[in-house]
Amino acid sequence: QNKDLVKEIENKVRQEMDQSSAIADSVMSLAERLHLDNVEIVTDASALSGKEAKAKGFYTKSTGKITIVVPNNTSAEDAVQTLLHEAVAHYGLRQLFGSEFDNFLDAVLENADKEVLERIYDLAQANGWDYRKATEECSKRKGNIN
Repeated sequence: QNKDLVKEIENKVRQEMDQSSAIADSVMSLAERLHLDNVEIVTDASALSGKEAKAKGFYTKSTGKITIVVPNNTSAEDAVQTLLHEAVAHYGLRQLFGSEFDNFLDAVLENADKEVLERIYDLAQANGWDYRKATEECSKRKGNIN
């Protein structure tokens, strides 16, 4: 019985490693097609801390890196969607607006209607973010800000 249990555990570990590898391959393949040379793959979330350890992916402004946390994504498709979100919503907008990105966020915040301002406030409070970060996240989640 112990042999069967060991075999079952070994098979499960092998399957998880295969899935993890397939997810990483899908992400890197898309990154190459998008000419993104700033993508890194994390296969062990325990190597991270705080919110990053629980995130599917994140963009680090100080390094310009997009990180995909493989075990926090449910599938290759999920990880690809995470890469697209980080690349377009965070990295892409920052590249487009450059040093004016904070001014852009301020303008969005100043011109937002009451409903959007409430969503921004709620995001800031729930996550401990400043209003620029909350405005950026709100715009990504809704696809646009009115």
